[in-house]
Amino acid sequence: MRIAILILMLLTLLLTSCNSNNYVSKENESVIFKFVSGTEYFPKDDGQVIVELRDKQYNPINASCYATVLYPNKSLFINHKVMNSSVLGTFFYNFTVPKVGGVYEYSVNCTYQNKNFISGKSFHVSKRRMKSWIEH
Repeated sequence: MRIAILILMLLTLLLTSCNSNNYVSKENESVIFKFVSGTEYFPKDDGQVIVELRDKQYNPINASCYATVLYPNKSLFINHKVMNSSVLGTFFYNFTVPKVGGVYEYSVNCTYQNKNFISGKSFHVSKRRMKSWIEH
């Protein structure tokens, strides 16, 4: 039984590593792919998902990027929407923060030279905004 489980695990690892089109940024890679966004939001705030995609010389890369965001219950809030590029060399997607509080999971998929760069992160939405001491 243990041998069968070990063989199954090795096959899974082998099949997963054969999908060479998916990349996560590493220091020794020729492309830098990282998130710039991630924050605390309140309902109705202006939110953004922002990623940076650059070559090793830190020059912006022209790619196609898509954002997906899940509500805290893991249902779709934003489904594979095209991200815009900025003059700073980043890719962004704007949205209005929903009223539902909790932790939102999001992922970005960028395609460059027939390779997919995929990663995820999260942000938090507080249910209500606290008044600051200035507002008292």
